[in-house]
Amino acid sequence: VTKSMCELLEVFSIAGTALFILLFFLYQNSLDKTINYRLENERYNIMLNEQEKYFQSVILADERRRKLKHDMKSHMLALYSLAESGKIEKVRDYIEKMEDFLGEKDNNIYIGISAVDAVINEWKSIAENKGIKWKCECINNSKTDINIFELSILLSNLLKNAVEANDLLDGEKIIDVSVNSLQSHLVISVKNTCPKEMITDKRPDSTKKDRKNHGYGLKNVEEVVRKNDGDITYNSKNGMFEVTIVL
Repeated sequence: VTKSMCELLEVFSIAGTALFILLFFLYQNSLDKTINYRLENERYNIMLNEQEKYFQSVILADERRRKLKHDMKSHMLALYSLAESGKIEKVRDYIEKMEDFLGEKDNNIYIGISAVDAVINEWKSIAENKGIKWKCECINNSKTDINIFELSILLSNLLKNAVEANDLLDGEKIIDVSVNSLQSHLVISVKNTCPKEMITDKRPDSTKKDRKNHGYGLKNVEEVVRKNDGDITYNSKNGMFEVTIVL
């Protein structure tokens, strides 16, 4: 074995070691990305399941309210009979049971899809209980090609983000919702008060400390928009942050 061959073997050995180290780091990086992707996917699926349970509970409450309204004549006859018999305590008990069955008071009709209107009403109630001024102008039109569950996810996440953004502020708090039609498209706009110095045309980052387990709201909205070949824009000016979606 000549000296030149030894030097060549040494070069190959060093190159082989460097290649091995490079491949090892590439594999480790790929493995980390795979693990992070799986964890992200798992958190996303958990969040979707929680949202589905939430929508089911809201829809169930809405169905119970509509059922009570449908049976109101029978309830009034029962109350009249109890009152006529002088059974005042039973009248009170009956009314209390009706209130429990009915749930929250006002239920407005916004776009004419019961499940979606129930979600909007739920966030309206939450916003008003927090002292947030609520404004909502919607078309009353149930004709839409968008999946009802997806539309509920979209509106719920937008309204949830708007409420949480207002929670961080002092002074006047506003949420302004608009759902209208433009030619064959559905146009959704949700505005909420934000710091006056805030200027952005991109999706804002989550303000929560645990960002790994939060910040899915607008990501889910963007996923629904993408799936329906729509368009989403962000804008903030004069202390108002706006998300506009065209589907």
